[in-house]
Amino acid sequence: MQANLGYGLDQTWSAYKYGFSDSNGGYWIGFEILYRMTKNGKTWKLCADGRDEHGVVAFAAYQQFVVDSESAGYTYFVSGFTGSSIGLDIFGATARKYKFSTKDVNNQECCCAENAMKCKGGWWYSCTTNLLSASVVLNGAGSCGFYWSIPYGPHTQLRYSYIRINQA
Repeated sequence: MQANLGYGLDQTWSAYKYGFSDSNGGYWIGFEILYRMTKNGKTWKLCADGRDEHGVVAFAAYQQFVVDSESAGYTYFVSGFTGSSIGLDIFGATARKYKFSTKDVNNQECCCAENAMKCKGGWWYSCTTNLLSASVVLNGAGSCGFYWSIPYGPHTQLRYSYIRINQA
């Protein structure tokens, strides 16, 4: 479904909607495909993994994954989290809370910065600085758009990330 090898996935809404691959090995399957796949009455699993600047590899898996329609901002639902030792539930905390944003379509709340443009990548950006919550952004570039952080922990820049889905 997604690959980011550290260069960001700085694409338009249309590219995220229909899918793309870039010259750096970045890839996005496309929301319309994901929406049709995950709304077909079958159960889809999601697995995401990444490696940070210190060589730490983390993963998260979910037993159920559904993408909502474009009219809903391509929000998503996940459940059944299992993950690596850092215990980072990268998608569960924001399910159906944030709409997807790109450099040309900002779906963030009115008081938020336009992170998709600033961080060079589309994502379900929050505008929280809450130290109690984990946060992850896998499609951008640099420290503001390609990182993970754990509660009360460091903000760690990533080197690569992959997200895959398969039928349960």
